[in-house]
Amino acid sequence: MVDRPHLGRALSYFGSKYATAFMYPRPRHEVIVEPFAGGAGYSLRYWRRRVVLVERSPDVCGAWRVLLERGPDAVRGLPLLEPDDDLRDMDLDDDAKRLIGFWVNSGTAKPCNKLCSWALDGQPDRATAFWGPRVRERLARLSAAIQGRWTIIEGDYASAPDEEATWFVDPPYQGDLGDHYWGKNTLDYAQLAAWCQSRKGQVIVCERTGADWLPFDHAGTVKATPGARRKGTADEAVWTNTGEHPVRQLDLWGNQEHEP
Repeated sequence: MVDRPHLGRALSYFGSKYATAFMYPRPRHEVIVEPFAGGAGYSLRYWRRRVVLVERSPDVCGAWRVLLERGPDAVRGLPLLEPDDDLRDMDLDDDAKRLIGFWVNSGTAKPCNKLCSWALDGQPDRATAFWGPRVRERLARLSAAIQGRWTIIEGDYASAPDEEATWFVDPPYQGDLGDHYWGKNTLDYAQLAAWCQSRKGQVIVCERTGADWLPFDHAGTVKATPGARRKGTADEAVWTNTGEHPVRQLDLWGNQEHEP
């Protein structure tokens, strides 16, 4: 079972696995390593374990540093934004701007600078989806819960410690779906495949159906962020070194937060 209470997302991040974490095999080890950390949605469902995040995006890594290294008081001290405020003009360090910037818009792969129109439209649910008092306080509690057991390494996936663990590998997807992510154009998938197969412990690798750099199995069709080149659904695939299949196949609505 996942750990309770649920802490929620750390970043409003494009492609986050937070809502779909239930579809993947549960961790077999007390240590989880995410070598493409992003929003670390899988690890946040098992947040009481020791977690090692590795991330090469300076923006993502910087946002995590605020949560993991500065702690809850620093998060509570971050400013709220007025509708016309621009983070680029505010007297904040880069990492603080990065954390807030992931919450002024929804589901982005890099931080933004101003509250988006959705955040300002007055709908009741926006208070829990965008930067404001409730999100800031929740992130402070999240920081308090994981500080001291979670660590972040800024670097390539190969910078991850070589230890027996549950490895949750969620790289930029092969093809155009991965184009949103920092550094995707330098990723060698054949090299990544060999690296994944050489890990010690339990290895879970995410991709989209049709990817061919490992023998992936279709996991399900889930809701995704719509866009000019995106249909609003995603056909998810998974490979494991243990032969485990998804906990359950997901249909179009399977990314809602139900437990198996």
